[in-house]
Amino acid sequence: MMNYYRANYPRAPYEGGPWAELPRIQAPVLHFHGLNDTALLAPALNNTWEELDQDWTLVTIPGVGHWPHHEKPEMVTNMIRAWLSLHE
Repeated sequence: MMNYYRANYPRAPYEGGPWAELPRIQAPVLHFHGLNDTALLAPALNNTWEELDQDWTLVTIPGVGHWPHHEKPEMVTNMIRAWLSLHE
């Protein structure tokens, strides 16, 4: 698993390379993050919003790891439905 992340995620600094060529996101984003995630730590979210031209809604969930939709499916489903109703 770690080799996947080493191969696909750059080390700091993140400027340049293929990351610089990615287009900005043009749609609203709903982002779930489990605060007990050991694969993607909260500081990795820093400056994420700089890549977006639309709204970014970040939902942090205490007591949940890397798979919020599996660990709290009803909560995540309800939040998705509510968020989508605001973006119709």
